[in-house]
Amino acid sequence: MATRPTTITTPVSDRPVADADALLPWANKEIIPLARELRSAANQRAQAFYTVDTEAVGAFGTLWTSAMPINTVWFVTARVTGISKSGAAQQYAYTLESLFYSDGSGVMSQVGATSALTTIESDAAAQCLLRISGGQPILQVADNGVSPTTWVGQVSILSSMES
Repeated sequence: MATRPTTITTPVSDRPVADADALLPWANKEIIPLARELRSAANQRAQAFYTVDTEAVGAFGTLWTSAMPINTVWFVTARVTGISKSGAAQQYAYTLESLFYSDGSGVMSQVGATSALTTIESDAAAQCLLRISGGQPILQVADNGVSPTTWVGQVSILSSMES
């Protein structure tokens, strides 16, 4: 037996929303976080977390690196913590900021020096660097040469491009 299509002849409501106050919790949960993410994307901000282990040799390990698009400036903020994996219990914390520029031909440069906003170390033999290496910005860490260390870094990039 075939069904007949139904035609609505009267509007369901003359108001688009029956109770506007009922939308408030939904807007707070869904719309506001979405707007925050869209604003962040429009401001061209990026943020990510990275980890690396160093093996007690005092050599630098790369925590983060990235190729830059041409005609771009990046303001990079790196927050890094480290803890030794052995019983020596060495702890480290760093906050570094630096400005990098890639010109129209892709040649990269660092504008000024890296600013070390925070350096907290239980052993001053460890190091954390934010610089250019191989034509790219790079965040590197080195343990004290005695204790293997696990490093965690949060890298935030505020980007601006030439139009």
